[in-house]
Amino acid sequence: MEINRELRVLASPPDKKHRAFWPPVYFAAISVAVWAPALFRNGYVLLGDMVFTPAMNPGWSLLGPPRGTMNVGLVYNLAWLVSRVIGAVLLEKLVLFLMVFLPGYLMYRNVPSRNKWARYFAGTLYAINPFTYTRMLMGHWGFLLAYALLPVVVASTLKTVRAPSPGRCARTALWLAATAIIESATRLGEALREYLVPVGDASALASAMERALANPP
Repeated sequence: MEINRELRVLASPPDKKHRAFWPPVYFAAISVAVWAPALFRNGYVLLGDMVFTPAMNPGWSLLGPPRGTMNVGLVYNLAWLVSRVIGAVLLEKLVLFLMVFLPGYLMYRNVPSRNKWARYFAGTLYAINPFTYTRMLMGHWGFLLAYALLPVVVASTLKTVRAPSPGRCARTALWLAATAIIESATRLGEALREYLVPVGDASALASAMERALANPP
């Protein structure tokens, strides 16, 4: 019964007017606060494995079996293509911004709670925690982008299991494919395992906050 209730809540999006404007602004502000002044300073930000340079070359030599923390062949070639359009500096700043914005906003959209404040809390906790802090310092930007998509993957999977249809199966498959493209198959399981710890805490605390707000002392 409890699982069915959570699935019904998961299928109920927050208020449309509220969802349309303030949540993206809030999580964008958090991302800016985390990375400022790096986002507005000239030059590159060097973080462990995250090294962008003015002369980014296509990673044709990296094609082949996935290695490291992400599917380097596909990701680096995509990064090279985008850098040809907007430049490597701006691309790196965009990636830094998305590393915080996407986990928070996508968790807000998919956490099983109707209360908007509980959703804000869950998104904030999912985006800012010791796990993401460590990965940011290590420069695992591909890993964090895959981590950001996991709330959507899990929510889509649960909806498909509850009410399967060709459309839902296709959407779930596409989300899984997008996550696997960013994150190598050998590390995707680890990303999911790491996801379950903060998302479990965030969902539990969001539910507790929702109950507290609904029944004030």
